[in-house]
Amino acid sequence: MWPGTYTERVTIQYGGALSIYGYSINTGIQADNQVTITTSETSSAAGNLDASSALHLYGNNYSVWNINIENTYGAGAQAVAVTATGNYIAMYACGIYGYQDTLYAKSGYQYFSRCYIEGADDFIFGNAAAWFGDCTIACNGGGSITANNRASASDPAWYVFDTSTITAASGWTTTGANYLGRPWGLYSRVIFQKCSLSNVINAQGWTTLAVGATPTYEEYENTGAGSATTARLYETTATAAVTLDCGGEIKKGAWCYHIRAEKDFPFLVLVLGI
Repeated sequence: MWPGTYTERVTIQYGGALSIYGYSINTGIQADNQVTITTSETSSAAGNLDASSALHLYGNNYSVWNINIENTYGAGAQAVAVTATGNYIAMYACGIYGYQDTLYAKSGYQYFSRCYIEGADDFIFGNAAAWFGDCTIACNGGGSITANNRASASDPAWYVFDTSTITAASGWTTTGANYLGRPWGLYSRVIFQKCSLSNVINAQGWTTLAVGATPTYEEYENTGAGSATTARLYETTATAAVTLDCGGEIKKGAWCYHIRAEKDFPFLVLVLGI
């Protein structure tokens, strides 16, 4: 996509593999993106969550590189920036901006690398098995970062945040106003591992939503002012980090596809020395 701001809602429903590249002078850094897809639409006005999205990816084997996607509606309603529905969906060095329900990681196996994701309330939510590696998660208002909708003990849904930074967005300075997550589904499952957690994170860490939920909420080797776990609620002790080796539980073979894709993309190799 050529540089510019595209004011529209885009739905991609294609039967084959698809890669979408946004123009950038430095493909490894989200801040250098020069393509933005933007809308200001609520789910109630659009008819449902998916329809309110600035970008809805509906299919398998999609990858999106160096595009910023935003829903600028703000506080007061559900307003999705990106809905991802399908297996092998990946986003690299993308910016995803919203307030409530920013990223609907809805279903399937998904992979987010070096992305910037901004919001306030349940702004990463859904039922996907999603890996967030080297991402920046920025809070622009009070609320919970995640609302994972895992429905049963056998459901593979899992949000893994690995070597990522959880911080305040520009203009948001309230200490302790954000939680790492709350359960949308009864068996919600989330881990933050080897992440930097700033003081926006409440000392309790996690909060409630679904009545009767028995979530699996884990933290492992995190650092920063918000990383102390002595006052945490609803936390399960993690004994090791989740891994991305090809036998890893979260991907069951799926993630090797995305790791290869990222390492084989020549511009990333040049810029990052992968």
